[in-house]
Amino acid sequence: NSPVHEKEEVSESDKQELIESVEGRISNDDDPNVSIIDLFRTTPATMMSVGQISAWFAISLVYFGLIFDVKDIGGNEYVNSALLAAVELSVWLFFLPMNYFGRKSTFLFCLIISSISCVILPFTKPLADGNVQIVFAMVGKCMAAGGFSILYTYSPELYPTVLRGRSLLFHYSQLR
Repeated sequence: NSPVHEKEEVSESDKQELIESVEGRISNDDDPNVSIIDLFRTTPATMMSVGQISAWFAISLVYFGLIFDVKDIGGNEYVNSALLAAVELSVWLFFLPMNYFGRKSTFLFCLIISSISCVILPFTKPLADGNVQIVFAMVGKCMAAGGFSILYTYSPELYPTVLRGRSLLFHYSQLR
């Protein structure tokens, strides 16, 4: 037996001191002087917050619009719902280019492609085959879901550490 693998006894007072130290750090992280108003306190913070509100609103409009409009897409409503749900399984693929190209450019790509597919979607109704509509809806939903996953990572990183949780809560509440 080497001395590295021997257990060292820790006294009860040392254990209690360590627990109190950790509890003190946890309770000090929740600064009562920080509020959501701090997201708008300075001009750059206000501009960043307004931009984030717009991004969350735009991506949620596309995402929830496609979910609620599934009955108007050509084909069976239940099959369309299953396809649009299955498309979200591929969202994890957006984390690969996000680390290479950056969060902002990957999010903008997702937002632009989802917007284009949703603008084209109503014009495909006159086509007899509903498969074209389903393809555009699936592309739009996939890109919108990818945009959501990127925003959950990107939005809090824009703010100081003490505001990150509150900013995510605020932006998430704006989309509902």
